[in-house]
Amino acid sequence: MCRILSLDVCQSEIAGQIPKLMICFILASIISIFMAFAINTKLKISLHSIAFGAFIAFWVLLRFNHLETSLLNFRFLKSGLSAFNVNHLIAISCVIGGWIGTCRLYLNAHTADEIYLGYFVGIISSILAFTYIFNHECNHTNHRKCLGRPESFKRSLVKAAIHQVIAMLDAGKLRVAEKKGEEWIVNEWIKKAILLYFPISENKLIQAGDLEFYDKIMPKREFEKLGIRALPGAITRYGSFIEPGVILMPSFVNIGAYVGAGTMVDTWATVGSCAQIGKNVHLAGGVGIGGVLEPPQAKPNIIEDNAFIGSRCIIVEGAHIGSEAVLGANVVITGSTHIIDVTGTEPVKYKGYVPPRAVVIPGSYTKEYPAGNYQVPCALIIGQRKESTDKKVSLNSALRDFDVSG
Repeated sequence: MCRILSLDVCQSEIAGQIPKLMICFILASIISIFMAFAINTKLKISLHSIAFGAFIAFWVLLRFNHLETSLLNFRFLKSGLSAFNVNHLIAISCVIGGWIGTCRLYLNAHTADEIYLGYFVGIISSILAFTYIFNHECNHTNHRKCLGRPESFKRSLVKAAIHQVIAMLDAGKLRVAEKKGEEWIVNEWIKKAILLYFPISENKLIQAGDLEFYDKIMPKREFEKLGIRALPGAITRYGSFIEPGVILMPSFVNIGAYVGAGTMVDTWATVGSCAQIGKNVHLAGGVGIGGVLEPPQAKPNIIEDNAFIGSRCIIVEGAHIGSEAVLGANVVITGSTHIIDVTGTEPVKYKGYVPPRAVVIPGSYTKEYPAGNYQVPCALIIGQRKESTDKKVSLNSALRDFDVSG
């Protein structure tokens, strides 16, 4: 989390805590140097062991005073999210310290007693420094509060990190889901950050001319600078990313959504939270692309590049529409919708997924119930978009190839 914090985060908290740790570490080093100097006048001692003994003891003391929860359990952004914990540092340091001690023995640079004595001196140095800097200042009262209010410090860091994640989503530096090869990977931690953004945000008055709104999330502004054509009535919430070249008719794009360049979001179309819309997609009038935040592991709805989504289509429950697919008006795709390819001699069924270049229309199939046989809605794949068909083709032109256009 540390690398995604802005520089001005929690300065008052950090100012009160970091200097203590630095002074403690420096004091432990000074104590160990003087002790080593005093001992070396009479006995030989391993300076390597002193250094590692002090270093390991310092982090162990922090670990058992719970400071690592507010200072060390940071998260880093690089090829996904990985956690760094003080326990890992202690374990690695112990292994390296033991290895160095063994090497000193192997080289006959020290005896075992000299190495053990060095570890002991280093440990004592850190204990003395830590006790003086923290316990002495606390005067043995309200110890945890004196350690810099770790819980409040932790909350401040978390809030700042959440705000930074949302800012990076808004700038397109992060995405809820990314395509790697042929697979879409969901960044669950970003969805969790979006969920946490709501309770830490306060409702504010939002004014647009004579119109007033009252919400926790501000709408995007400065469309001209962003290179987005937005008609009156187009609303995109902060935390969504709209690439330059997108056309927004009176429509709605929710937080966490990603809309690729050249896409048109037509009148009254909605792009739900975390939905991923590719480049040069056409979302026709009244299309509903559902949002998904909970559960965090749920896959968002994905529309890949150059797809055409016909009027009043509904795409929800983590549905995935392949590139250059064409959906006729009123097609409903959910996670459980039967999508039946009827172009071959035998039907091929999909669920929640429309293959690339598929041309899809609403359909139904017969299902038997205790009360009788009834028609259940489904989606029918009636063909493949022709290579000669322009990617900006109208819906009627695509359907006309299969004799279903009115």
